[in-house]
Amino acid sequence: MTRHFYHDLPRLTSFREIFDAEGYRPVPDDWFVACSDVVGSTKAIEAGRYKEVNTAGSLAAMAIGNHFGGMDFPFFFGGDGMICLVPAVDRAVVADLLTGTAVRVKEAFDLELRVGMVPVADLRARGKVLNLAKLEVSPQYCQAILQGDGFDEADRLLKEPGSAYGLSASVGAIEPSFQGYTCRWADFKSARGETLALIVRFRTEDPVWSRGFVDRLEAILGTPAAHHPLRPETSRPALGKRLNTEVAVRTRGATGWTRWKDRFIVRLQVLYAQFAIVSRIPFHLGKKDLSQMVKDNIASSDYRKFDNTLKMVVSADPASRSRVQNLLEEAWREGRIFYGLHVTDRAMITCLMHTGAGHEVHFVDAADGGYAYAARGLKQQIKDAAGSKH
Repeated sequence: MTRHFYHDLPRLTSFREIFDAEGYRPVPDDWFVACSDVVGSTKAIEAGRYKEVNTAGSLAAMAIGNHFGGMDFPFFFGGDGMICLVPAVDRAVVADLLTGTAVRVKEAFDLELRVGMVPVADLRARGKVLNLAKLEVSPQYCQAILQGDGFDEADRLLKEPGSAYGLSASVGAIEPSFQGYTCRWADFKSARGETLALIVRFRTEDPVWSRGFVDRLEAILGTPAAHHPLRPETSRPALGKRLNTEVAVRTRGATGWTRWKDRFIVRLQVLYAQFAIVSRIPFHLGKKDLSQMVKDNIASSDYRKFDNTLKMVVSADPASRSRVQNLLEEAWREGRIFYGLHVTDRAMITCLMHTGAGHEVHFVDAADGGYAYAARGLKQQIKDAAGSKH
């Protein structure tokens, strides 16, 4: 039965395996690509609302996870939007969750969330490829890995004026639940001075070259322990304005007593969790051991991923960043890649935790624009290359 397609995929155990064709399986034709993205995200980011954009783009994944009882489904987060793959039998339910999420995002943040669903069969009919693999990142988090250009085509189809694949914001039979969405950590200052958000689109179909490129990139950046953007010593709880984003989700943008009450509750929960961390007393919330939160944030983060583009948020010093830029420029001039790069000094996380199932994922992005700005540079390179052919 194709509903269990993702669950039954063999698990990759190393990030280097993302270039091994035998680890992938074609997504079944009767599945759907479900998408959400924030309309006008660039303007919102420029207005200093990046955390709200980040949150709005991720909430649909939490709603889907809550409805189906866990986070073991294929989803991808890109900074200002989310894409997931769902079987036909769940299509109507997921459509309800997407449209309901769009309503709640409007209430909480006054942002428009574009949502839609595209049949995999339609993408295949257009000659597009969607192959899926699964990487075990930690005991709490398996990361979906995508090979193929199907997501790009789905995104293009949804953004067409009057798209037949778009869904209108409305609350249907199923009210989306965002329980488990948390935003309780301050930005993570880079231990090496800079934080990079990097997106690479490989133009070559040579997996040996692509794997070698990633090896060269990581040789510059150092070991994962050295370039990981989240570190225990830079993990600080958020007790100020950063909590406003989560409170807005909980209260649907309400003000006054309702907002004050929920903000007070969230602050108490933050202090409770911090006591568990500092005291190392294993207080549990469902299957979540609160005393291990800092370690779990790092272990179950998506600071590197592959959705037909390599995405990484890493810590670097200025000299290493310069060498990374030189590597990117060299590969771009050779016609091997397109890329986008954004440089700041901090990383940020958006946490989705299904404590009942013991699943969690901590979406990592660079502050001040992160993936959204890196994607803008990538798209410009692709556009310039297409223009030069005419």
